[in-house]
Amino acid sequence: KGLSTTGALFRALSENAPVGITLARGGRTVYANRAYLQLFGYADPSVVLGQSLLNQIAPECREQIADHVRRRERGEAVANSYETVGLRQDGTTFLFRVDVARIQLEDGPANLAFFTDVAEHRTAERELSQALARERAASFRSARSAGAS
Repeated sequence: KGLSTTGALFRALSENAPVGITLARGGRTVYANRAYLQLFGYADPSVVLGQSLLNQIAPECREQIADHVRRRERGEAVANSYETVGLRQDGTTFLFRVDVARIQLEDGPANLAFFTDVAEHRTAERELSQALARERAASFRSARSAGAS
């Protein structure tokens, strides 16, 4: 009963998570949540399941990511967080951040990864920075006009 409850909890958490989540073994995707599928422009999970995770990586970044995967599979030290360029189903590319953890499951080790679209975060940061700059400028003008009277 404990394992089925744990599995149901994992599915509920991962399927409702606001970030993309995958489980991979040997460089192949064995699980992908809805947010991951949306991030990469897929509607049908069967398109990515069992396939090389490199299919969602821009061609110019594949060798570097393949090296990360090989080294992680061998248990070597490799960055657990990094940014790279993704390839959506429609052929467009985008910058994303991935955070990876090597985990031990009942049937062996796997790589658990979390994916975040960096462009969305950068846009939000830029908008915040612009709003703060406008606020500072308005405060400065207000202080100058008060001092001039």
